[in-house]
Parts: sequence; structure tokens; C-alpha cells
Amino acid sequence: MCFSASASFTASVLLIPTGIYCLKEAATKDKTYLAIASLPLFFGIQQAFEGLLWLGLASNNTNTIHSAALSFLFFSHFFWLFWIPGSAYSVETNQLLKKILAILTLVGFVYGACLYLPLLNYSDWLEIQIIDHSISYRLNFFFNNQVFLPKDFSWIVYILIVLIPLFICSNRSFNLLGVLMFISAMITYLVFSYAFISVWCFFAAIISIYLIYIINQSANPESNQLLSDVTQKL
Repeated sequence: MCFSASASFTASVLLIPTGIYCLKEAATKDKTYLAIASLPLFFGIQQAFEGLLWLGLASNNTNTIHSAALSFLFFSHFFWLFWIPGSAYSVETNQLLKKILAILTLVGFVYGACLYLPLLNYSDWLEIQIIDHSISYRLNFFFNNQVFLPKDFSWIVYILIVLIPLFICSNRSFNLLGVLMFISAMITYLVFSYAFISVWCFFAAIISIYLIYIINQSANPESNQLLSDVTQKL
């Protein structure tokens, strides 16, 4: 599998119109879906930044590399950590789960700030490499410097914050989205561990096209019940 500037820009061109369509549908059918409907749009913008990063790496333009990388990482290491839990919160009807999702949204915001903000101040905490046609983001985090914490602590917490809201949400469409994200994360870890951030974000971006189905079925109880049966079997 090969990734490149063209792959990132192609994904961006596909995802941004998809996101706009999903937002229009959500605004018409159910406004509580607006947050989750925006995922393809934001993933498209994120992929565009990685496309610019590819161009910067090809021309060895350090300014482009730095700004594009930080723009991409804004989404991967800050935005998604509170936006995805917040999206689940916005559609949740169970009051107990809604409180849990609100807490996870706040935790995601704080944790994301802890991951991302230091990168703005410490340029040596970020190193970009191309390995086997994929971009490898080598990052240093405060948590990973603590000897009492397990290896890859930052990533374990990250995945939990992003995926738990999708799994516990009472909306079955979100559960299936969580399953797809989890499978893509496992495949990425097993096959592309050297470029996990870039590749998983790319896969997640493509998976976000599933939002077309979620939004279109948001006002269809029978379809939601069928999806509930499927996810329970999974």
C-alpha cells in the first residue's frame, strides 16, 4: 500500500463534499447529528494538510513541513479527542450515558491539550520521516517520560478516549462506527506501526464516509433497530 500527496489530496477532495452533504442532511433531519456529520469535512481538511506536508517533504521546505505537520496534528492530537466524544454526547438520550460522555469530552479536551500544546513550544519534540511510502510522526510526550507509566501510555489513553464513547453510545450506528475504527486501528498497528498516526487517520477518514448512511438513517427507527441487531451479534 502506498501513500502520497496525491492520495491525501484525493481523499480530501472526496471527503470535504461528503462532509458538506452530511451537514446539510443533518441540519434537515436531526440537528443533534450535526457534530458527527462534520467528521468527513474535518477529516478532509486534515488530509489536505498532510498533502501539503508531503509537498513540503518533497521540496525540503522546512516552513511548510513544520506548519503542515502541526496543522495535521491539531486534529489528530487535540481536536478528535474531544470532538468524537462530544459528537456521541450530542445524540445520546440516556441521561446516565450522557453524563459519562460529557466527562469523556472534558477529559479528551484536557488530555488533547496536554498532548498538542507542548508541540507548539518544543520543536524538538516533533520529528517527521518518510518510511515505506508513509509519513512517520515521531513525537515526544510528557507522559512517556515517566518511568512509572507503561510503554505507549499516551496511545493507550488516546484510543480509549476516542473509542469508548462510540462503544457505549446507545445509538447503534455509533457502535458500528466504533467497531470499524477499532478494526482499522488494529490493522494499522499490526501492519503500519511505524506510521500509525498517519495511516490510522487516513483509514478513519475513509471510514467516515459511513456517516452518509448514519445521517440518512437517523430518522428511520426500523433501520436503527436492524442495525442494533447486527451490532449485538458482533
